[in-house]
Amino acid sequence: RLTASTPSSSVVVLRRGGAAEETMDDDAEEEVVCPLPKMKKACEPKCASTFTHYLACVDRITAKGSGDCEPYYFDYLKCIDKCAMPHIMEKLK
Repeated sequence: RLTASTPSSSVVVLRRGGAAEETMDDDAEEEVVCPLPKMKKACEPKCASTFTHYLACVDRITAKGSGDCEPYYFDYLKCIDKCAMPHIMEKLK
């Protein structure tokens, strides 16, 4: 178990496997919510055509019985990330 103090009087506890747990020394604990999932969800309509290409591939592969749609899926994820990242960077500043 490793501990490290941070400027906000909290202690970060690192556990094996890369998991980290932060505990606050103050009585007022504030839960931090990551905005990324919500922003990615908001970007889904902007990437609908890419997702449609992925679904078409899935249908072809299902009918064919073999194959791979991984490139189409990664194109969809790239579209989502490209849409969401500018908004995330604004939040981090």
